[in-house]
Amino acid sequence: MKFRDAESGRISEVIEETWAAVRCLPDKERSVEQGVSRWAEARKSVEKHIKNTYLKDIQAPVGAKPELVAWMEIG
Repeated sequence: MKFRDAESGRISEVIEETWAAVRCLPDKERSVEQGVSRWAEARKSVEKHIKNTYLKDIQAPVGAKPELVAWMEIG
């Protein structure tokens, strides 16, 4: 699991940091403020991070691409 801070661009792989950033009360209304297209740069940044860390660590074949399975906007 990866977490990218929108303000700093920092990517964290520490689950406790991700949990602290995304937790909320069950009755909290959820909404999308920015939309998917606005976050294209953030998505590319996370995919590049995955390519330069995880895919290198597992020695993935040349041309292997990371696949973003899910993401959420945190406001």
